[in-house]
Amino acid sequence: MPKLLLFAPCEKVAFGQDNSACLLGILQGFELSIKSDATEKKTEESNAESVGEIRVPVRWVIFTMWRLDKDERGKMFEQSCQLITPSGKISFDQVLEFGQEPKEFQRNTMSIFGFPVVEEGEYTLKLWIAESGKQRGEQATYPLTIVRKADQSSITGVS
Repeated sequence: MPKLLLFAPCEKVAFGQDNSACLLGILQGFELSIKSDATEKKTEESNAESVGEIRVPVRWVIFTMWRLDKDERGKMFEQSCQLITPSGKISFDQVLEFGQEPKEFQRNTMSIFGFPVVEEGEYTLKLWIAESGKQRGEQATYPLTIVRKADQSSITGVS
């Protein structure tokens, strides 16, 4: 199985003229500032299933880098990423196929729009890999924390 060298969610990935990857704004979570009356309303709404899709409108990228042994080069693999909410619900599950080219290193980016903010606490980004058509195995996890602060009026930042 390919060896995972790097797994990180970030705001953006840029590639240099020499084809090097530059990760910009590696994410640790989001801090939300909400007015007190809005906080009470959100708490009531959090109990409703229909609220499960409230998201911060932010674009972000999941970056992975793999090293393939000689016998793995040219084989097809599937990389899967899931975002799990603090209560254990799957917010998204994306799959990316790679490996057609016989190269030693493979860099993948998965572009995501929006981050769920219904629940405060630690979200878990999970990464799996499998040879195409075979059962996937978990490779890594990455914590992302949502913190809500009252008495202000907007999303104050991404860290």
